[in-house]
Amino acid sequence: MNFYFLAVAVNFVEALASNGEFFTATVSHQAQVMPHVDSENSLPPQQGAFSTMVRRSKDFNTVAVDVEGRTTNNKVTLRRRGDQDMLVNPAAPSMVELGVVDRIRLFTRQVETSVLIVAVILAFVLGMLISCCMLALLKSGKGGHEPTAQDFADASAEIGMAMARAPTMVATQVERLLDKIDSMHPSDEESSSSADENAYDFETVDEDLKKIHRWEWCNEAQILKMGLLTQAPTKPYDDHYRLDSEPNTKDVEELLSKHDVDFTLFDRKQDLDHLLWRLLRAEGYFMTTDANSGSILFMIETVRLRCKFGDRVLVQDSGSTILGAKKGLPGVPKEASESPAAAAERFWTQWFKLPKGSAVFVEDTVEQSEIADGINGIRCVETAFLIDVNILTEDPVILKKLGLPEFDAFVASPHTAGHDDTNANFEWMTKVQCNSSGIVITDYDTLNKISDSRIAGLDTEENEASRIEKLSTFLKDAGVDIESWSQHSHGNRIQSLAKELSTGKCYITKTGSGLPQRCVNVVALRLLSPDRRYMLVDKMRIHTTTGAEEPSPQLPGAKKDYQETLVSAALRICDRQLHFTEDNVEIGYDATNWEYFEYTEPSQRYTGLLTKYQKFFMDITLDDSPKLIKQVGLTQKDMTVPKVRFVEPSGSASD
Repeated sequence: MNFYFLAVAVNFVEALASNGEFFTATVSHQAQVMPHVDSENSLPPQQGAFSTMVRRSKDFNTVAVDVEGRTTNNKVTLRRRGDQDMLVNPAAPSMVELGVVDRIRLFTRQVETSVLIVAVILAFVLGMLISCCMLALLKSGKGGHEPTAQDFADASAEIGMAMARAPTMVATQVERLLDKIDSMHPSDEESSSSADENAYDFETVDEDLKKIHRWEWCNEAQILKMGLLTQAPTKPYDDHYRLDSEPNTKDVEELLSKHDVDFTLFDRKQDLDHLLWRLLRAEGYFMTTDANSGSILFMIETVRLRCKFGDRVLVQDSGSTILGAKKGLPGVPKEASESPAAAAERFWTQWFKLPKGSAVFVEDTVEQSEIADGINGIRCVETAFLIDVNILTEDPVILKKLGLPEFDAFVASPHTAGHDDTNANFEWMTKVQCNSSGIVITDYDTLNKISDSRIAGLDTEENEASRIEKLSTFLKDAGVDIESWSQHSHGNRIQSLAKELSTGKCYITKTGSGLPQRCVNVVALRLLSPDRRYMLVDKMRIHTTTGAEEPSPQLPGAKKDYQETLVSAALRICDRQLHFTEDNVEIGYDATNWEYFEYTEPSQRYTGLLTKYQKFFMDITLDDSPKLIKQVGLTQKDMTVPKVRFVEPSGSASD
């Protein structure tokens, strides 16, 4: 009987799990199933041996059953799941031909484990109900007398109450069990997502860092889903957000027309040419409140030099250039591919005709201001990186070009094709003179108090003990508490930082008003397929020695030595990480092919220091060699997806 309960429970649970219907068909060999199925969802005539219980799912439309005929009745369960037709408990061997134990084994083997577990629970509940009945009868007979009709009535009432509670209890337990079973089997969407996360097109081994890199070519949709940063982020200004435009006359005119620029003020020839030059040199970009309408402005990124000698500071007189419209700090537009310090050095060498190494340039802070006399009809805003300059040379010939040491006024010009070739006038002014002229210079008194590890020679000191001693003195003078560093559980941090400095992985700067900063240059490659539809992503790194995995996706990249050029750093990354030669890739040398941005955060490794990450994006295109394309797994990609546009999600980096 217990086995019968279990069998009934199994069929009941299977019907619930598949939302099925039960119908009875007493059939024998050569009999037709057709009369026992409703006409709306009928089965075609079939021949075969079936038992008296046949289950058919609601979504079971048409199933072809092919069973060898037998003279004995056999149990057959028709079931459909998804697109598969399943025949459970086939005709051979017959249940009646088996022993009791074999019947149980055959029955349990042909039932899913989850259904069998639920059936056992149901059978257990039925057994408990029967036990309750027996206990009720025994209880009624304890008084030593024969059970009366009232005793049976009371027992029946208790059984009825138990039976009334049973469905709720069983349903609750079954629901919990089914939920648990479902949680053990991920959905198709979850499985697909997991497969996408682990997919890759090829892998390489970096022997130097002992890492396996797994690479995948990703389209724009995949990159957006990963939240991967592939463009230098820009901060909004007065509810305006960056809007990129192709640097050509047609696109720029359309953009200006959509945003209601007054063309009675805007000169289509002179002003438009001026705009196009700045867009081509990546010296500025448009910002709007809405992509298709509303206010528009043109943002220009610049560097402003704060060069102090003795008690005077260098000032640029008013002129005809957009940045020299009024008297102020010497300024020059910064290209998107340049770091502020590099732009300041370019200003120093091109305008003043001074040699590299005659001064050091340390970025202090950033200021934004409206440009009163900018471009006619368009609002212009300047984002100025303030660069403190420390003159290193004492050569009188070099100093003479700056009007020193007598503080003479002088004239300078870049004389570079495509730039504003108008001469600019410069002079040296005291703090009082600056204030009277309306030139506000913050931290005037501390401008020439610059600390730089490159000036101190910490990167060139060969003796390790001497280098550590110099670094300790340098950090203490900069106001850094280094006492806790030597007690760190992961070793002496002074030695670690000294090694970074000696290998060119970083350098330390400090302005008179700022905190000391550990500056790290990072290069990230935007490596595109030949048709620019896919970008290469480093999906995962696996350490070959420990097996530890780094599953976070990122662009191919590495730290750049501060004396290393961007091109040499990019080729080094291609060689070590991807095993590409210089012939396998094409590096874009146009200003619009490189981007720079920086961000600063407290160093987790070196307490008391800020870490400034100076990150360069470089555009590189894979060579269209068929052999190379096949080698890196591009032949299997969908070539109808749109070309990759660089995106700007939020991102962060580690120390």
